[in-house]
Amino acid sequence: MTPSMPARDIETIQIELALRRPGQPSNAVASRVAKGRERWREDRQARTRECSIKLHPALEEFLPAESVSLTDDERAIARNFFLLTMKPTIYAANVDEATLASAGGQRSRCARFCEVAKRAKRAECLVICAQLEADLVGAGARRATRVSRIAGR
Repeated sequence: MTPSMPARDIETIQIELALRRPGQPSNAVASRVAKGRERWREDRQARTRECSIKLHPALEEFLPAESVSLTDDERAIARNFFLLTMKPTIYAANVDEATLASAGGQRSRCARFCEVAKRAKRAECLVICAQLEADLVGAGARRATRVSRIAGR
């Protein structure tokens, strides 16, 4: 066993420090950074687990995920689940030209349809005539503008 030589140890340390690449963290700093990342990862996993536990009962009852009250942080986490029932909904009533132009009858059915859609959270209702839309796409820009004015759009 060789005796410790302080001068030699100091020299070795100085050489190692001189040869270290610029910007390379020391082992202690790297260790602290790694531990911080691990804690962050564990915290995120715990928050994700809590969010999924909160959503699970509603989904089991076939309720939309939107019906569950979530904080902004939980909503950001739930966004990563890509649940369709968290997205806004558009209800579209595709009617013929006569219904679109009429004031009563079938038009009142569309109004009731839109009332039901508006009661749903984050939902919009559109009454459209797909045939008229297709005709407008096929027509020139001038004619499409004229027809749009006549149709009241």
